[in-house]
Amino acid sequence: MNKKVVVIDNDELFRAGLIRLIDSFDKFEVRLNISSKEFDEMVTQNKKLTDYQLVILSPPLPSVKGVKMCEKTVRVFASCPVMVFSNYYSKFTVLKAIESGISAYFTKGISPFELEDILVDLTSRKNFSDIKLEPKVRNALLQEEAVEVSFTEAEEEVLKLVCQQKSSSEISEDLGISVRTVESRKRNMMVKTHSKNIIGVVMIFLRSRRFQENSQLPPG
Repeated sequence: MNKKVVVIDNDELFRAGLIRLIDSFDKFEVRLNISSKEFDEMVTQNKKLTDYQLVILSPPLPSVKGVKMCEKTVRVFASCPVMVFSNYYSKFTVLKAIESGISAYFTKGISPFELEDILVDLTSRKNFSDIKLEPKVRNALLQEEAVEVSFTEAEEEVLKLVCQQKSSSEISEDLGISVRTVESRKRNMMVKTHSKNIIGVVMIFLRSRRFQENSQLPPG
């Protein structure tokens, strides 16, 4: 059975080409293609937006409206990963999008082969909080001025395994601690970095002086 994809993009010409491309991939088909305005209307009307395996979103970035749309899309399509597809990838814009809970951020310049690989990867994951970034997007984040963070050794143990895309239960088993302790360490790091989720913690750590000097954690 083909995996059902949602495409949300205001550029009708680009959207049409993207739909044809995705439909040409093995085991994928676009079942819903709409503009951001149509998406807002469907949400307002409480239209059923479930039973999809992936959302490809081109929000009007870098505007505040675009960031809000990322947040709304992640909330509405909570049962599947959301991939941002945008040619805007400034540090601030990407960080805000990541904080909203998206699962991937890529630019529209990637090749069809790369896109297919990304779709396969995203739709086969069980943990949508893991983040997948195009190399040049990641590089833009790492070029940001180093920040100071202070995590305990125990917290960094958890963070290292988070970066390896391990769930709390897997981290619990690897470290020989309870899931509750794992979640507590995650919350502590979120509080220290003023992050909304663990992905925000990872992105801030990647910008930290400690990471840039030691590169102790794999970047995702």
